[in-house]
Amino acid sequence: MDYRPPLKQSFLWNLIDAADKAGLARHARDVALQQAMVLCDVGDPIEFVYFPTDGMVSVVTRTGEGKGVETGTVGPEGIVSSSVIGLQHSVEHAVVQIAGAARRVPSGAFLATYNESSSFRTLVNRYNTFTWGIAQLCAACNAVHPLQARLARWLLQCRARTGTDDLWITQDFLGEMLGVRRTSVTLEAGRLEAAGLIKIGRGHVRVLDSAKLKEQACECQQIHEERLARMISASPAHTHAADERSGLLRQ
Repeated sequence: MDYRPPLKQSFLWNLIDAADKAGLARHARDVALQQAMVLCDVGDPIEFVYFPTDGMVSVVTRTGEGKGVETGTVGPEGIVSSSVIGLQHSVEHAVVQIAGAARRVPSGAFLATYNESSSFRTLVNRYNTFTWGIAQLCAACNAVHPLQARLARWLLQCRARTGTDDLWITQDFLGEMLGVRRTSVTLEAGRLEAAGLIKIGRGHVRVLDSAKLKEQACECQQIHEERLARMISASPAHTHAADERSGLLRQ
């Protein structure tokens, strides 16, 4: 079961109680997300919380030597900087992976709603628990699965979050997200292209055969999607979104 967010809107935003949403909307601003834009960095004060409506954001963990690897992704299903709950300074580096847009809310307004609304608090807590589990999954995946399986998983994940087969991403950026050298990504991507699963262009990858690409991906892709589906289905607001649900979760 693959997750498909509605394009050009934040699904998690749509799950917020109407009164809470109206309060947040008074402070919110719609902003463009340019590729490689840093939304927050480790140690920086958390000024804003982002609800992506399009595109994809990577959460990257860096070592003391400056090397980084992706430990999570956020698309229209999630929130960037929800760690503001209990923290004043960011513990994550969040960078725009695929350009898009987001609804940006000042952290003060986000925290006020979190403290005042039990339904909003439950929704955010559930999402934060989900992201913690995904970070653990990413760590395990990076440690034990071969690069080609991880690359296939990553491309499918981007495709699911953006709703398109055309992914505007460079191989340099791919290497950084997967924690490997660009040459390694080029080699494995070339093998997927030779098999007819993808087409590589300048700063661009097109998925040609998602079904066969899924066969090459590690099981983490399916685990990720199943956990996300359960997180969404557990939301009280989701029980009132039957029409949307049929479009969000596809076999």
